[in-house]
Amino acid sequence: MIKNLSGKAFGKFQLGEYLGHTGTAHVYLSKFPGTEKQIVINLLPSHFTGELSFAEHFLVEASILATLDHPFIVKVHEFGIEQDYPFLVMQHVKGPTLKDLLTATKQRQVRIPLEVCIFIINSLGTALSHAHNQIIPHSDVKPHNVLLEGSTQVILTDFGFARLLNINKSSRQGTLEGHSPSKQFQEKSVEMRKDIFSLGIIFYQLTTGKLPGFEGDTSPLVENLNNVKVVSPQTIVPEIPDEMNQIILKAISNDEENRYHTVGELIEDLGKVHWHVKTTVLPSAQMSGVVEFSSRFSSVAMPDKYESKQESKVSLYFLDTGQIIDLDMGREYTLGRQYEGQPLLPDIDLTPYRAFEGGISKLHAKLEMGETDVKIIDLGSANGTWHAGKKIPVNTPYTLQHADLIMLGKLRIQILISGSVPTSPPKNKENEP
Repeated sequence: MIKNLSGKAFGKFQLGEYLGHTGTAHVYLSKFPGTEKQIVINLLPSHFTGELSFAEHFLVEASILATLDHPFIVKVHEFGIEQDYPFLVMQHVKGPTLKDLLTATKQRQVRIPLEVCIFIINSLGTALSHAHNQIIPHSDVKPHNVLLEGSTQVILTDFGFARLLNINKSSRQGTLEGHSPSKQFQEKSVEMRKDIFSLGIIFYQLTTGKLPGFEGDTSPLVENLNNVKVVSPQTIVPEIPDEMNQIILKAISNDEENRYHTVGELIEDLGKVHWHVKTTVLPSAQMSGVVEFSSRFSSVAMPDKYESKQESKVSLYFLDTGQIIDLDMGREYTLGRQYEGQPLLPDIDLTPYRAFEGGISKLHAKLEMGETDVKIIDLGSANGTWHAGKKIPVNTPYTLQHADLIMLGKLRIQILISGSVPTSPPKNKENEP
């Protein structure tokens, strides 16, 4: 085990705080000489430097990793061997790991909202696709190697570290001498397929809180599930859309030939997921329990376009509960909460969507679903209807567009519009509260 080298000079760097062990390398905080820019230095075990050709192999592989330039991949700035320790100088990312998020949600007995799951998997898939296009596998995709950075970024770290340590001597020599390029390509192709499988395992764990076929979250990850009966994610979480359920099952299929052959295929299918959550299903994900980890992803989790097979469609997405209600066009909906003895009931009862916490009135607002637009009207509610930090005047139609975030009291709702309904308001003064 590496002794604590905090405070020691390491080449041109001064090793600062010891941040821990990633499973492959020991990590120290440092700064670029002469600057205040924070970086991290990953020290790999020194005993490998005594092996034949390891130094040459390490420098070749590290130089390949340094070519990766993607916002969702930790950047390698420098690399080398110092004091017998192979090292990589890398971008410093602040924030918890995906493992921390999974642990927090399990401890609080809540689930990660499905749109956050999609956002995380899409980000990781995009990162892997960038690397795979350059024939660079990760080889150790797991929640511990995923960082959730404070600016709504999902960043993949420890890229290629496992490969740096696990390739045998003969394959190193083959690479350096150029004797077996086809074998090296085949090995990397296998590793890239394993990356896709591991991404599917993470997707399963994000949506269900479990590993397929295992109890708890500490079981070792197997490379195949041939001897494991995989329970459909939808069996555990019924509100998972059919398309999402099929993506997860395909990624970790018992039959390797039926799995995704490229990350791009998975990402393409992910973009086709449609939401069909029944209004009778009570909220399953309470964001308050994991706000310090996942609420920052909510504002960026939704796709740029909300696609639908229907000609036109409007849905209400409740940010605090992760539910979506599909609405019919050409009619009106009143929004509010039911109350004992209430003579006039709302069309949509917001009680299951934390109406009491949000300060929702008995009849709070009305939605007018026209043929070409969608308007909301505040019905004189006690706590108001808000958009873009401004209170909408009472009894005044206000035109909404796709992805608008409105607040009924404190209840946050995003408007999702698809099909023939315009995604921008008409040019008039109607939207000037």
